[in-house]
Amino acid sequence: MSHDLGGPVPGDSVRLRHGQHRRQGRRHRRAMTELDVGDSLPPYASEENKKLDAEVKQKQAQIESIEEQLERDGARVKIMTDHLVNVQQHVGPAALKR
Repeated sequence: MSHDLGGPVPGDSVRLRHGQHRRQGRRHRRAMTELDVGDSLPPYASEENKKLDAEVKQKQAQIESIEEQLERDGARVKIMTDHLVNVQQHVGPAALKR
């Protein structure tokens, strides 16, 4: 069973590839932002609630940035790992033990 936003429902027995859960969470947050769900506080919100809302939005932006960096770093690690495997196959395991 899936949400209308395309991601699995929590508790589904779906095996996710590395990084897929981050992309789905990010996709969900973007969809919520596009729908303006919870984007603005009611006019009667207290100053404390307004400050907390601003802090939450700042933290969400930080999470988004960190997740994007993590995804880029993960892709770079995969490329480097693949390259190492290719070098090991080319050179041979005996040459690497010296």
